[in-house]
Order: sequence, then C-alpha cells, then structure tokens
Amino acid sequence: DFASEPSVDVCTSCTGSLSTECTAATCAADFSWFMFAGYCCNLGDGDCGMFCRGPFPADAPCSAALDCIDGTGHCTLSRDVAIVGDFAFDGMQSLTSITLHSDISSIGAYAFRHSGLTSIVIPELVTEIPEGAFENCGDLTSVTLGGGVTRIGDEAFKQAGLTSIVLPDRVLALGQQAFPGPQALRSVPIGSGITSIPVDCFADSGLSSIVIPDTVEELGSNAFSDTQATSIIIGSGVGDLSSWTFGRNHKCRHQQQRVRNALWMNLQG
Repeated sequence: DFASEPSVDVCTSCTGSLSTECTAATCAADFSWFMFAGYCCNLGDGDCGMFCRGPFPADAPCSAALDCIDGTGHCTLSRDVAIVGDFAFDGMQSLTSITLHSDISSIGAYAFRHSGLTSIVIPELVTEIPEGAFENCGDLTSVTLGGGVTRIGDEAFKQAGLTSIVLPDRVLALGQQAFPGPQALRSVPIGSGITSIPVDCFADSGLSSIVIPDTVEELGSNAFSDTQATSIIIGSGVGDLSSWTFGRNHKCRHQQQRVRNALWMNLQG
C-alpha cells in the first residue's frame, strides 16, 4: 500500500513516505533488489531501512532476495543475481542455508548478519568477506572459503558459531575483530599469506592452541586475549609483542621462552 508512487531518482520507504536520509546516490548503490508490488525494493542500507524504486514491470531485473527462501529455509539465488548486496539478508532468521552460484562475484557488508545460516560455501569469484558479513550468525558452524578470497574484513565473523575455519595461504589480510567471541571456535590454521594479525582478531574465542606462522610480522593488542589456548607458538617473523596480545590466557602452560616472558605480566590479569 503506497501513499505515493516512488520515482526512480529518489528513495522512499515501502510505505511511501519519503526518507530524507535516502538519496539518489544511495539508490544507485550495489544492493540486492527484489520485486514487491511492482516496485524494485531493497532491505535497507542501515540509515534508510527498507526502500523501493519504481514502479517497474513484473519482469524487471531485481534479485528476488526475499522470494528465494523456500519453506525449508533454503535459498537458491537465480543466475540473474551477480552480487549479494549490503544488508541483503540482514536479520533474516528464516534463512538457514543458501546456494551461491559460481557467477556471484561479491558479498556486501552485513549481508548475512543476524541470519539463521548454518553453513555456506563462498564462490570462487568472491575476493573479500566484508565488514560484518556474518556477524552474530550464532548457528553458522561451517564456512568454506572460495579460491578467490584474499581478505576478511572487520567483524566479519564476530560472535558467529564457527568451530573451525581454515585460512589458506591466499588470504592476505584480516580485519580487526574478524573472529572474536565464538567460544566454539577451537581451530584456525593460519596460512603463510598473513603478515599481520590485528587488534582483537581472535579475542575471547575458544581457541585451544595458537600457532603463528613465520610469515607473520605483527600481532595487535588483544589479538589472542581471553582464549582457551593451552599452547602458544610464535613464528620467527614476529618482533615485539603488543600490550596484552595474549592477555588472560590462564590455561596456557606450554609455550616458548619468549612467550613466557611476554605473558608474565599479562597472565597476572
């Protein structure tokens, strides 16, 4: 029920009221669109909430982001969809699994945040897991990274339900707080492409052991604080350790002498 017909040049909410935060530039962003009552709509960009453009004919090239979820909670995106846009499935607890076809080239920020996903396979063309993409996906226990992924952004898997994830050699960068919080996370083999592990990257996780490869040169503050690690091994590439890099790892009993020296004050907390 639209109070007015939205123009293709402005953003309006799906109730028809004009949202001043929405601009033509916002409408032009690479979001995932779906058809609703003849209008091309999007779930929102965080400021505007759900908004629409149109009217469009029924065969308009929208991505049908909502319509793809079937009665079992599964979504198979059509071949018309080239990207999964920002906030595309944000908060959609009804989504438990999704098939991303091989032509998907991008996953947007917060695309699956707070969703009900339990597993996902990232297509080969995707090069980045962006900020908050799987944040607070508490049921997400399995992620398979495609061969193209080279970067994992800030808070990408914050408070997700992962038990393990492999970071292959082709992954070159990790964002701040990329994996903090999931106590179920026991194992993260770190590939040789990583040279820096930033602030809070694995803080408050359930890691049972920590092995830093020789290629890593820098460890950020609190990068591995409050884990369940009983063993910590640091590669030869790391210079000085930042304050509280391994803070409050009280279970750690097996580590190199340099780690024992660094932890002496940290473990007192």
